Amino acid sequence: MGRTVELVNVWKIYKTGSVETVALRGVDLVVDEGEFISIMGPSGSGKSTLLNIVGLLDRPSSGIVRLAGRDVSSMSSTEMAFYRNKFIGFVFQRFNLVNRLSVRENIELPLIARGMPKSERYKLVVEALKMVGGEESWLYKKPNQLSGGQQQRVAIARAIVTSPVLLLADEPTGNLDRSSARTVIETFVKLNRNGLTIMLVTHDPEVANCSEKIYLLRDGRIWNTVEPEKDRCILETVGG
Repeated sequence: MGRTVELVNVWKIYKTGSVETVALRGVDLVVDEGEFISIMGPSGSGKSTLLNIVGLLDRPSSGIVRLAGRDVSSMSSTEMAFYRNKFIGFVFQRFNLVNRLSVRENIELPLIARGMPKSERYKLVVEALKMVGGEESWLYKKPNQLSGGQQQRVAIARAIVTSPVLLLADEPTGNLDRSSARTVIETFVKLNRNGLTIMLVTHDPEVANCSEKIYLLRDGRIWNTVEPEKDRCILETVGG
C-alpha cells in the first residue's frame, strides 16, 4: 500500500507587517492509500491550514509535502493547479456551489477545467451523482432548489467526478441537520470502501468517530492520535 499524503516537518507562518502568526509547527503526517482519517482541534489550531497545504491551495513556509509520491512543496502555481485538478477533490462546509448554474453544470466544472468535450461529460456527471445517492432528476435544478443535505451530495459528486486519489473535506457536515449529516458521512464511508483516501476536518466527535483514525491538533501541532469510538459514530447514534 502506497502513501497518498506525507508531510515532513511542515511549518506555516503568516506575516502581516512585522507580526508573525505560526499556524503549523513542524507537522509530520502520513496518510496511506485508502485510509479515512479525521482531524480535530479547537478553532485556530491549524486544521484548515493543514488541509489547504495538502490540497495545494497554500504553500508551507518550510518542510516537505508529498502527494501520491511526488514532492509538491516547490511546484509552480501552474503545476499546483494541474496537480490539484488531477489528484484532489474538495468538499467544503458551505458547499461552494454556483447558484446560477444547474446541478449538472456545477458537477462538470472540474471536467471543463480538464478540457473534456461536452459529449463525454454527461455520463461521468450522472455516474458521480448516483454514486453519492443523488437523483438524475436533480440535474437541471439550481442548487437553491435542493435541501442542504442534497446540495452537499452534489458538492461531493463534483469533488469525485474526476476520480481523484484524495478527497479533502473541511467541516462537510457543519451546516447540516443530523439526518443530513448522517447521509453525507454514509456517502464518505461508501466512497472510502471503494478505495478513496479521505481527510476530513471536523469539530463533531460523532463524525470523527466514523473514520479510521483521529488526529488531534493544538497550537499548530499534532499532539495526539486516538482510535475512533465506533459505537459513537453518527451512523450509530442517529437512527442507527
